Amino acid sequence: MAPITVISGGRTTKSGDDQFRNHICDQIAKVAKGIEIVESQYLAIVFQDNSELRVSLRPEDYTGPEAVSFNGLNNEMVVI
Repeated sequence: MAPITVISGGRTTKSGDDQFRNHICDQIAKVAKGIEIVESQYLAIVFQDNSELRVSLRPEDYTGPEAVSFNGLNNEMVVI
């Protein structure tokens, strides 16, 4: 729901950039190694190759009441 930045292979692309779709699709088969949250800045999913998907948590980037939502195991839901 909030803007996404992909950082991988020395490239950085953001939602709306010309090559964003290709760059985010390159992340599909990668294995995540962790999550990093920098309050009021971003939530990052960090992959084993150290590439990242960052979701903006900056208040000015919100288009609604939440920036991101995840559905996990056992129908658990996390909303930020």
